[in-house]
Amino acid sequence: MASRKKTNSIVAAMKEIGVRRIAFLVFAGIVSAVFALMLAVNGLTRLRNPSVALALFPNDSVALGAQAEQLALAKPTDPPLEVRALAIAALRNQAINPRALRVLGGYAEVRSTLAEAEQLILMAQRLSRRESGAQMWLVEANARRNDTKQTLVHYDVALRVRPDNSLILFPRLAAAIEDAEIRAALKPYIRAKNGWGERFIADALNLNTNLPALAAVMIDSGGIPDPRANRELQTTLIGRLVDGGYYQDARRLFLTMRGASAKRLTSTAFDPVDRTGIHGPIGWQMIEEADGGGGFTGAAEQGDLALEIFTNADNTRPVARKLLYLAAGNYNFAVDVARLQTDPGGYLRWQLRCMRGVGADKPLIWSVQGVERNIRSTVAIPAACPVQMLELVAAGGQGQSGIEATIRSVKIAPQN
Repeated sequence: MASRKKTNSIVAAMKEIGVRRIAFLVFAGIVSAVFALMLAVNGLTRLRNPSVALALFPNDSVALGAQAEQLALAKPTDPPLEVRALAIAALRNQAINPRALRVLGGYAEVRSTLAEAEQLILMAQRLSRRESGAQMWLVEANARRNDTKQTLVHYDVALRVRPDNSLILFPRLAAAIEDAEIRAALKPYIRAKNGWGERFIADALNLNTNLPALAAVMIDSGGIPDPRANRELQTTLIGRLVDGGYYQDARRLFLTMRGASAKRLTSTAFDPVDRTGIHGPIGWQMIEEADGGGGFTGAAEQGDLALEIFTNADNTRPVARKLLYLAAGNYNFAVDVARLQTDPGGYLRWQLRCMRGVGADKPLIWSVQGVERNIRSTVAIPAACPVQMLELVAAGGQGQSGIEATIRSVKIAPQN
């Protein structure tokens, strides 16, 4: 009997211990979950909403630095004393805190001296080259000193660390490339593999400013390393230069293209690359619209590359064009048409415009039209017209079919 009571008391004691242990484990689990939640909230908010993170962990160095930065950005020309206090507190809790050093540098720039500010910013950079704000500050500081080399060094780091810095840096750089010294210093960055040269060229093209200087960057540097991307950028830039009236810059850039020949500048012959349009307006360009257009057919290697064009009835419009750099003088013009079908009143007109000045109104200096298979004419290029645009205009006539033609060759050659 006594043995049974003893056994029961042992079992009861074990149950009590078990309950206590379970309760402890549950409590510990709840505490751990709450702490984990606090850590998660802190991790999510310490940069974006540091005040929330600091409410949970008042000594969090990252959150203190972020809070100081937010206060500084709210009043950049008149930062409150709290900015300095928060940044110093962040450094006390974590000495290796480049953000806090950079914020202190920005504070010193306003409240103290540029020398002290730069010292702090340089310390932030030495702690971490990935401190984007420090790199941006050093870009400005070196630009003020006209130190092109160091400015671009910090440009490079800032753009690699944080690519969206390009929203600020690329427009400034595009505005500065008129300076030959800056273009020369920029060369290795344009040529760098896996760099930001391609993005800069594309962005500058979108800005559509300083196009001759951008062409000089492409020419002087030799372009970006990727041959295909480089060719596409060259083609786009040549078109923009021609549209802007910068014909000599377009010529210079064209001559740097792989496979480009100076003969192309004065020749109207069809070229295999005209199929892709990589030479832009310096090659033959199709002017495609719903009522007319064209393209190339045949095999160039067999010598039967031909231009096919069409224009719908009751329409007269240019369908193809080519930029030329013909010297002043007299020329013979010849066109061989392999096939021509047209409604009554349809015709082909060849015309030459003088590409003088900027704007859409370019004067005609010569034209010839007809429906003959073989057109022959003479052209006089005046001395005041160093660049010309040869255009093919097709009239669809009155009917149902319009005009279709296959042009075997176009030739323009100096008279002997």
